[in-house]
Amino acid sequence: MALAVRIEGLTEQQESFVRHFVENGNISASAIAAGYAHPSMGFQALKTPKVQRAIADHRDRLLNSEGATIAYQTLLDCMKPSNPGAVRVSAAKVVWQAVGMLDKNEARGEKSLQEMSPDELAAQIAKFDQALSQVADGAKPVPKVIEG
Repeated sequence: MALAVRIEGLTEQQESFVRHFVENGNISASAIAAGYAHPSMGFQALKTPKVQRAIADHRDRLLNSEGATIAYQTLLDCMKPSNPGAVRVSAAKVVWQAVGMLDKNEARGEKSLQEMSPDELAAQIAKFDQALSQVADGAKPVPKVIEG
């Protein structure tokens, strides 16, 4: 993924290093991929505050776009009926907490997830799926950055 925002004073080679480093975490390999003459040049690049800031910004963008999508899909996979009940309950709890539903249920005096029977959990999951569908319908897709 290309850097969406250029940081003043960062060279194209430094930007390339940042992209590769965020993707693979290997300083030497990233330096070589970015076209540095020697792998140790990656360590020099990492000492630059602008490169450090670019790495942090690039990671944040990835986490808030692709990372969030992957995490969401993983939670949905964990909530599938074929998984053990404890896995499904844990995943549902994380999602409910993220959207604030769990706190609302507990405030109304409803049972906690651990106190619910399998049928009650299934009913809660169905309610959550419906609420999640409504949220997903209103969500806007994250635009992809195109280099060029």
